[in-house]
Amino acid sequence: MTVCMVLSMISALKIFDQLAVMTDGGPGFEPETLTYIIYKVGFGELRQGFGTALDMVLFLIILIITVFQVKVLQKREVQL
Repeated sequence: MTVCMVLSMISALKIFDQLAVMTDGGPGFEPETLTYIIYKVGFGELRQGFGTALDMVLFLIILIITVFQVKVLQKREVQL
């Protein structure tokens, strides 16, 4: 259960392809996520350094949430 929850959370934070295909940024920058902003900055504006810095921020966010989630869910697991 813990692995499924962690992988689902990571994939939810990394959503990109649905936004890029369906809305291309959408009306008024509404549906932008961090991964879409990283793509726009890194490839659209050709600012790879800033895009890499944003990517490291996304990595740290995912790492912190994952560690917290694993600690909370391990307490609730039944040991076999």
